[in-house]
Amino acid sequence: MPAFRYISVCGKYQGDFQNFDPPLVWDNFREKNILFRIIEARKGSINITFGYGKKIKFDHIGFLVSEKEQELICQNADNMN
Repeated sequence: MPAFRYISVCGKYQGDFQNFDPPLVWDNFREKNILFRIIEARKGSINITFGYGKKIKFDHIGFLVSEKEQELICQNADNMN
């Protein structure tokens, strides 16, 4: 089973915030002491974003959809007010 690919990572490393550019996998970070601010990972059509905050909480869930599906979703939302 393929691992998550990290497509966007921002974290504090050696005293400075910096971006880590793709392609990345977890082994790129395993041995580094990084305080992560934002991690965006993708595996197939699953995309997960983790962010740094004052509390541990679940914020939202998103779905990857086509343009046509997005139009239908927005139309349904308009119909439901």
